[in-house]
Amino acid sequence: FDKQGNCLSIEEKPKEPKPKIPSDFSQSISQLKSLKEEGNSLIQTDLDSALSKYEEGYQLSDKIMETASQEREYNPQVAEIDTVRKQIMSNLALAYFKKENYKKSAELDIKVISMDSKYDKSYARLFKAYAALGNTDQAVYFGNKLKTSFTPETVDKYKDLLPLIEEEEKKQKKTIDEYKAVERSKTMKSIAKYAVPLLVLVAAGLAYFFFFKKKN
Repeated sequence: FDKQGNCLSIEEKPKEPKPKIPSDFSQSISQLKSLKEEGNSLIQTDLDSALSKYEEGYQLSDKIMETASQEREYNPQVAEIDTVRKQIMSNLALAYFKKENYKKSAELDIKVISMDSKYDKSYARLFKAYAALGNTDQAVYFGNKLKTSFTPETVDKYKDLLPLIEEEEKKQKKTIDEYKAVERSKTMKSIAKYAVPLLVLVAAGLAYFFFFKKKN
C-alpha cells in the first residue's frame, strides 16, 4: 500500500516448472529381456524361432523408444532399454547372418554401432557380411576398424579373422592396381590418337621449311 492507502500491484514470481515424472518401463524392460533370452535359448537348435523372438523384441523396443527417448535426460531406465535393445539388435543381426541374409545382417549391425561405436562384435560381423557380399571396400573398412579401434586384448578375440582381412586388403589393392593400369592404357591411347597426326604435321612443316630454305 502507498501513503494514501492504495494497493500497489505486486509482480508475481515466475512459477516453478513442475518436476518431470519419469515413466515406469520396468514391465517393458522385463518383456524385452524375456524375448532376448528366449531367442538365445533357441538360436543353436531352432534358428527360425530364435529369429522370430529377436524380431519381436526389436519391434517392441522401437515402440517403447517412441516414449522412452523423450525421457532420456531424466529417466535412468532409458539407458537400460538402450542396452537391451542393442543386444537384441546384435543377436538379430547374428540370426540373419546365420540365415545367410548378409544384407539384412549388415543393416542391423550398422544401427548397433551407431548406438555404440565400441561394439566389437558388430565390426567383426560387418567385415564377414560385406566379404560374403563381395563388397571388398566395405569389408576392408570394417576389418581395419576392428584392428585399429580396439585394445590388443579385444583384437586377439578375432585373431582368426586377421588373415581374412589381409586377403580382402590384397583383393582391394589388386582391384585398384588393375583400375590404374586401365586408366594408364586409356591415357596412352588418347595421347597416341592425337600425337601421331601432330608428329606428321610437324614433320611436314619441317620438310616444307627446309625445302624452301634450300631452294632459296
